[in-house]
Amino acid sequence: MSDTPVRTGLPRQRILAVVAVTLATATVSFDSSIPNVALPTIARELGVAGSSAVSIISTYQIILVITLLPFAALAERIGHRRTLRIGLVLFIAGGLLCTLARTLPVLIALRVCQSLGAAAVLSIGAALIRSLYPPRWLGRGLALNALISTATMSLAPTIGGLMLSVLPWYWLFAVGVPTTVAALLLSGLVPESQRRDAPFD
Repeated sequence: MSDTPVRTGLPRQRILAVVAVTLATATVSFDSSIPNVALPTIARELGVAGSSAVSIISTYQIILVITLLPFAALAERIGHRRTLRIGLVLFIAGGLLCTLARTLPVLIALRVCQSLGAAAVLSIGAALIRSLYPPRWLGRGLALNALISTATMSLAPTIGGLMLSVLPWYWLFAVGVPTTVAALLLSGLVPESQRRDAPFD
């Protein structure tokens, strides 16, 4: 199926595909900032300096920025839906394994896994929205997706603080797992893009 806007099929299928893409992009955006409030607690419980714990955040952001364009190029070769699924699987696996991390190097390595998943999802967000919305609604779709992602990112520190008051710090890294699992289950309704055989740049 080409990456032109979907014009056939049940409206419900298209809505569920939009929900899948929105859940995926909103969750990975949310996860980028939720650990901020837990850095002092993580540093104390892992027995490391507070300045070292900051690498949990900075590593995630650096890997995300570095790999966005390579994942976008890869998606043109293997398809947008497949890239979305790969990203979601990496993000889910990283989040679940983070709950088992008890040393800083292991936690950072698992955050790299989560960041790679987030980069794969975010690199194709606009392309997926373009494939799901009719041309006359494309602006609304992009605006809605941006609004939800920004709102969830701004709520992350508050939700993280509330979770930290009742749960161990490591559960903050898995808070996005239920929504990304839901997105993965619904991702089969996302139209696949046309693959291109151009050399990988």
